[in-house]
Amino acid sequence: MSVPTLNYKYVTDKSMFALREAARRQSVAKLFLPRLALFVAWILIVVWLASRHVLWRDEVRALSFALASDNWIGMLRHLHGEGHPALWYILLRAAYDPVGVPQVLPAMSLAMAALTAGLLVFRSPFPWLLVALILAGHAFVYEYSVMARNYGLGALLIFALAAFFRERRDHGVGLGILLALAANTNAIAAAIAVAFLAYWLLEIVEESGLSWTMKHRRFAINAAIAALGLLVAFATMYPTFNDAAFILNSEGPATGALDLGSPFAKLLGYDVWPSHLTLFGPRAVVLFGPILLLAATLGLMGRPPAFLAALLSLVGLALFFNLGVKGDYRHEMTWLAFLIALYWINWPRLREARGQVRRWVSGAGFAAFVVLLTLQATLGAADIVVVGIKGAPESRSEDFARLLSSRPDLKDSILIADPDYMLEPLRYWVDNPFYFVREKRFGDTVRFSRKARSDLSISDLLAAARSLRAATGRPIVIALALRLDSLGEDRRFRESYAWTISARTEEVAAFNAACNRIASFGSVSSDETYDVYTLK
Repeated sequence: MSVPTLNYKYVTDKSMFALREAARRQSVAKLFLPRLALFVAWILIVVWLASRHVLWRDEVRALSFALASDNWIGMLRHLHGEGHPALWYILLRAAYDPVGVPQVLPAMSLAMAALTAGLLVFRSPFPWLLVALILAGHAFVYEYSVMARNYGLGALLIFALAAFFRERRDHGVGLGILLALAANTNAIAAAIAVAFLAYWLLEIVEESGLSWTMKHRRFAINAAIAALGLLVAFATMYPTFNDAAFILNSEGPATGALDLGSPFAKLLGYDVWPSHLTLFGPRAVVLFGPILLLAATLGLMGRPPAFLAALLSLVGLALFFNLGVKGDYRHEMTWLAFLIALYWINWPRLREARGQVRRWVSGAGFAAFVVLLTLQATLGAADIVVVGIKGAPESRSEDFARLLSSRPDLKDSILIADPDYMLEPLRYWVDNPFYFVREKRFGDTVRFSRKARSDLSISDLLAAARSLRAATGRPIVIALALRLDSLGEDRRFRESYAWTISARTEEVAAFNAACNRIASFGSVSSDETYDVYTLK
């Protein structure tokens, strides 16, 4: 009878993992009270900010899609082509059906954020001060918690992958399921899922080479599950009906070379809150940004698979943002969540970098990583000041809804607006019918289609309002983002994407003669403010 050979490297790896996991748990237990206090403080701050937050159109739009049909099949059909995978909408529908109140939208976002923070605080191997720095960032204080969108769900799944990677990498299909779910949160998370698979494969090759082993087999099974999730996400998103909203970054890099600074500018604190906060100007971002981002990946030099995955994903997303669709902060932060996850997974082994030069480079890279997190924390502090203390709203939709509820004569009014999408957040507050002038239809959500009217005039809005009243006999309320009493010499104005509106002097005079302005709302931190009129 042959005696089975023992894979000492495998045993050593498993033993080292067990020792490190025990050390991690001991460290967490030793500092449990400081971590618990940190978690509670974060919860209190986020809930306070959420109580001051007015839901914005992209947030409510997701809930409207989730409730667009009487059944789940109809909801998924209606969602097809919206441009986002279905997981967030499915969760919103599942939460709404038992209770039937729209407040499930912010509640779901806060619940997802609390799970993300809980994993970071109680499962990560980071020192609690580094955990505090991550939680203090703009993403976790506001963008992935208070802002109720699908990007926070993507961050939760990325952190779940980090939390369970070591113990589940060579067992079961849990990681493949998590990757498939992450791919169905948003398009950038889908790209990160591919990068995570690349990291996983590189780590196996580093350990076992190219010869086929049980590790390779387990990876292949999980990769197949993740690939299925990617296919489902792609089939849900494409072909998109929002073809007018697909904006290519036609400008490209100013120098003709790959520019890491500009597409990731908001990670560095530039233009996140353009009305009051600019830590760096565009010139500083272009010069300083690429250095900091690339340097932050160097902290992973002690683990070559993690370093290569971070570097290649950064370059790949930069190419996408330079030559493809323009990114924004929510997209860029998904990459930073992936970078944090790579540090998380490899934290106990990052000190194993061999050679004095590599140790020095790795240390400098980690310092850059901390600087990047510190910049995020300054933006989180700005959230507390601007949203919490000053109370700057993201939208005037709640004020608009309050105005309608205070006017019994407008209870059954039909609402129109320009741009049409200004109506979308009102669905959280009111049940009035919306009429989209550019698409010539009633609905809850705008379709940014090239089939809609791209050019509109004030006269067209007035004609549509008169036609609706003649057909229905109901009051007509008009919301205009364009301030008619402060127009400059330019009489044609560009709105979102490829839309324009014209307002000649005689058209404005006719509009003012036919309508009464009943409200003029103040400034916001976005573009969602307007003057409100009723048709006489």
